[in-house]
Amino acid sequence: MEKSIYLAQLFGVVYLCVGLGALINPKYYKRILDDFLKSEALLYLGGAAALVIGFVLVNLHNLWVKDWPVIITVIAWLSVIKGALLLIQPDPLLKITKQIAKKKKFTAYGLAALALGAILAYFGFFA
Repeated sequence: MEKSIYLAQLFGVVYLCVGLGALINPKYYKRILDDFLKSEALLYLGGAAALVIGFVLVNLHNLWVKDWPVIITVIAWLSVIKGALLLIQPDPLLKITKQIAKKKKFTAYGLAALALGAILAYFGFFA
């Protein structure tokens, strides 16, 4: 359970910051996303990083339980899947990401990140 609490604290803070950033400064996040999508090298490195980090998290925290730690497990597996897709066949994922960037749904994604961060921070720091 100590790993779950530590990871909830870590991810909670990161998701809270990203969520607030997307809500407060959506133009900045759109520029970052646009730059990222233009660089195949960054996409490759991002995929490799997501795969490695996801793999490490899955090996450290693969808890399929009916409690809040499963959130971290799902995040870990999504990271593995995202990383593998970016390395093997990035086009479908890029198409979805470009649609998100065009629709400027940063408010919705900011709120989702903020909510996830709040949930994880609650369990990591207060529960």
